[in-house]
Amino acid sequence: MADKSDSPWGRKSLVFQKQFTRSKEKVLQKLGKSDETRDEIFECYTQNLTTQIANASKLNKEVKNYQACCRAMGNASSSLYNTLEEIYEEEWDGQSELGNIKETLGLLWDDYQRKLLDQIFNPIIRYQSKFPDMKKKVEKRGRKLIDYDSARHTLDGAKGKKDEARLAKAEEIHAEKKKNYEDINNDLHEELPDLYDRRIPFYAQTFQQLYSAESTFHEEVGKAMSQLSDIMANLNKEAQVGTYSIKKKIPTIHRDNNASHSSSLPVPPSPNSSDRSMASSEQPERGGSEQGQEEDEDEDDSQDAAEYQIPRSTPVVAPRLSLAENSEADEVKEEPKTTDLPEGVLYMVKALHDYACLDSDELSFLKGETIQVIAFDDPEDQDDGWLYGIKESDNTRGVFPENFTIRI
Repeated sequence: MADKSDSPWGRKSLVFQKQFTRSKEKVLQKLGKSDETRDEIFECYTQNLTTQIANASKLNKEVKNYQACCRAMGNASSSLYNTLEEIYEEEWDGQSELGNIKETLGLLWDDYQRKLLDQIFNPIIRYQSKFPDMKKKVEKRGRKLIDYDSARHTLDGAKGKKDEARLAKAEEIHAEKKKNYEDINNDLHEELPDLYDRRIPFYAQTFQQLYSAESTFHEEVGKAMSQLSDIMANLNKEAQVGTYSIKKKIPTIHRDNNASHSSSLPVPPSPNSSDRSMASSEQPERGGSEQGQEEDEDEDDSQDAAEYQIPRSTPVVAPRLSLAENSEADEVKEEPKTTDLPEGVLYMVKALHDYACLDSDELSFLKGETIQVIAFDDPEDQDDGWLYGIKESDNTRGVFPENFTIRI
């Protein structure tokens, strides 16, 4: 007759029988109807294994996070020194050395990240790879222990009866289960302490390599930083003595720029132009040479004024309107809109001139665009001659000069 284990159904039957026997034994042990073999030393070993696995997983997680931070820091460093190289002008002292220093720093970051991978992270993975097999072996030992306890209880029950065949079978099964359990138990009593003791040299080597790589990295980066510091110190020294000063060239450049754009850009009128005209009519006429000199000075003053941004506290002077624009503005002003305004909108205004913002919180607009005027979040932020609003064309918001617009 063929053995049951030779056929698939026979093997399944044996597996089911083992599972049923083990489950029954566990229930009896929990109910206190059968005793359980206890090994306190082995339980200490398994507790150490659990702690060892948890520590290795935590170390793996933190090293991954450290690698990600180093990668991000390396990218940020590369972007920073690329920008420095771009804005550092050619005639400045040390410009030729910046490229070499930037390349050196990039190589240092790449080398450090490669060491983290090869010397730190990969050894941790290899260290953790030993745990799954050991856990499986511990679980197998637990199953063999239940089989051994079950066979031992079956043998104790057979001894109280006068069935020699049953007793002989129980003794045979007991001897087999005991041998299987003791073999794997003895192996684990040697392997578990050995694996636990390996954590010490592993941690020592891992962190020694980590700190050695980090120390070398910071030492080399420090040398590069020292070179950069010397370059910037020399540049500052040269700037203090006026080596790169171009102040004497600014007026000429301004005059050329103003002359080229004077025909296309409207010049804001002087706030006191009417007073000056009245005063000039009352004064005696001056000589031709003095009048020409005064005109040159007025031209220089207007050119210099165009080179600086007007402070927020001083209202921006709008260009003069033509006769047609004045009549159009008067027509718009006669019929202001006071109804059907969106919630929070005080009133609407229409741009009479183009305006380009001079600050990040200002609003740029073109002539003819409509703006919804709203209240300032903090009334103290409002300056004289400035409004706060939302441009209808793209819903951008900001402050703008009131005299560039007309209420509608």
